[in-house]
Amino acid sequence: MQCSRRLQASRSYVPAALSGRLLYKGLLRQQQQQQRLGVLTHAKRGDVLLVAEGISKTHDGEKILFNNLTLSLLAGDKLAVVGPNGAGKSTLLRIMSGQADHDSGQISRNRGAKIGYLPQGDLLLYESRGDTQLESMTVLQAVLASDSEPARAVQSYQRALSEAGGGITPQLEAAIEAMDTHNAWEVDSDARRILEAVGLKDPNAAVGRLSGGQRRRLALASALLGSPDLLVLDEPTNHMDVEMIDWMACELAQAQDMAVVMVSHDRAFMERCCGRLLELDHGGFNTTHPFGGPGSYDAFKEARAARRHAQANAAADARTLLRKESEWMARQPKARSTKAKARVDAYGELLEKARDTPAADLRVDFGRVGMARLGSKAVLHEGNKAVLLEGGSYSTPTGRPLLRDFSFEFLPGQRIGIAGPNGVGKSTLLDIVAGVKELQSGRRELGETAVLGYFQQHPPPVEGGLRLVDYIRSVAEKRKARGGAEAGVGGAQEPPEILLEKLGFPRKKQFQKVESLSGGERRRLHLAAVLASAPNVLLLDEPTNDLDLTTIEVLEEMLQVYQGLLLVVSHDRAFMEGATDSLLLLPGDGSIQKFQGSYGDYLRELAALRQQQAAAAVEQHKKARRQHLLQKLGREMEQLEAAQAKLNERLMKLSVACSDMAAIEEASTALAALQAEYEAKEERWFELAEIAGDI
Repeated sequence: MQCSRRLQASRSYVPAALSGRLLYKGLLRQQQQQQRLGVLTHAKRGDVLLVAEGISKTHDGEKILFNNLTLSLLAGDKLAVVGPNGAGKSTLLRIMSGQADHDSGQISRNRGAKIGYLPQGDLLLYESRGDTQLESMTVLQAVLASDSEPARAVQSYQRALSEAGGGITPQLEAAIEAMDTHNAWEVDSDARRILEAVGLKDPNAAVGRLSGGQRRRLALASALLGSPDLLVLDEPTNHMDVEMIDWMACELAQAQDMAVVMVSHDRAFMERCCGRLLELDHGGFNTTHPFGGPGSYDAFKEARAARRHAQANAAADARTLLRKESEWMARQPKARSTKAKARVDAYGELLEKARDTPAADLRVDFGRVGMARLGSKAVLHEGNKAVLLEGGSYSTPTGRPLLRDFSFEFLPGQRIGIAGPNGVGKSTLLDIVAGVKELQSGRRELGETAVLGYFQQHPPPVEGGLRLVDYIRSVAEKRKARGGAEAGVGGAQEPPEILLEKLGFPRKKQFQKVESLSGGERRRLHLAAVLASAPNVLLLDEPTNDLDLTTIEVLEEMLQVYQGLLLVVSHDRAFMEGATDSLLLLPGDGSIQKFQGSYGDYLRELAALRQQQAAAAVEQHKKARRQHLLQKLGREMEQLEAAQAKLNERLMKLSVACSDMAAIEEASTALAALQAEYEAKEERWFELAEIAGDI
């Protein structure tokens, strides 16, 4: 796709209110420090931005997140960080961006490197610290009040300027240096430019009225403020639509001098943007892989599986040998010889190897989850429909139509993706199919043996005092009471404890209460509940949001054998490609169009259409400019004709009088010049008119 709304970094300067003496001292101080320390003013490809040497981090001082991790980041590097839930991905990003500390090892950052950080979720950094005024701010005010480095520099400068009382203080000099370092002198215009680029057209819009996707764009704008040298992104595609994801991918790929570190569940996005992949695994394991381009994530998965297989074999061999050595240790008296002591030492190493069991590649045995018997009772009408919508219409409270006279028969085995821009009614359509919302006109019928499972963007409330395992057990018991066979469901074979474990909840955590879970954990619990209900009509609304790649891969494994009706809304290209084989397109006018083809086919057609529209817009602009030039040339030619007429009249009078030969010669020369200018403009007019098709 073509990239639009390109960000152009502003290299602006000092406000007029700053006195010449203060400006001189500030710039002189900056120049001297740059010469002495080699501080960056703006990173160039290859400059060292960050070096981490043997850093380690634990959770609560017990669980190892990563251990002895060493890496370097140069300007222009693009690094993806992947790993199972709880491996420390987000923690590592916070450490890199300076938002958290590591336990051991050393991190060196270039003093002049500007860092932008996008945290997970839709929060701006300062909002997470408890600032309650965010909802009443405009989007421009929110960006300028955020914790981005340029915004902090402006805030410090304003305080120092106020406290200086017209003089020069060390605090003011330091604030000036920070303003220069972070390109913050025109932060207001930069903020407006970036808000426009990320699709927030109105800088005066109230934050409190923004949607989840718009709030995410606001947080991204804050991270981009000041043209950072290192951009740290935690799940940047969450709640973003296809157009915004494509814009981000274009920007990041073309930012030759910017380093990017990201955690993302969107594999296609990572493949477009990143050239290296850092893998974090349980037990503190970490390693880097080559990466980038279509298929590179699958290649990484194959390499990971091969490594885990080799580790598992080595651990199994070590356990076999350990049994023999344990018998020797039990019989052996206190080691006295050098050989015996060496064998005792080797026993300790063998014990460690035997314990070095790699994380398993998760699989869930869902059996034949699906619609094996749906329709056996001739539900609805002929054709064994699962859900029927007939003449359905639905509008927003303001009267904007989302569905208009929509009829569709959803059948067992269909795998349908729902696509369209944000705000056109994709989630509303799922709500209507699920019965969460009622049609304002038309009718909905549900198959007699259909069992709905709806994985929503916002999980339904669950009693906070329930333990996780008890909640999932209750869902499974309801499914058994309902009668899986009667409902036409082969049934999920996993016990609730195993299902929870494979969705990232270890046995110990399963006995925690629901109220202790984070937002992402609640979403995984919601997924477990949906799967435990063994539905034969499965609705997924942005299923990859807030899920780690391991959980997404578990879900994809299930969908490979799922035989029921599947409806999916997702921005994740790789997920949509694998899960669906046809689409319903919502253009935003209330109509719904059927599309026979993959999600990739749709994106390619969409890209081609946008290119055509862009080319048409360029041509329209050229045409408008030609018309403007034609009109301008026409006016100028009329003026030349009038000037020529006046000169001709004067020349005739002079010729009749024959009194001033110098004036006659001067008028003749001027007339010839006017004639030449007229002919040149006339020739240009004919050229433009021919191109425009006017002649």
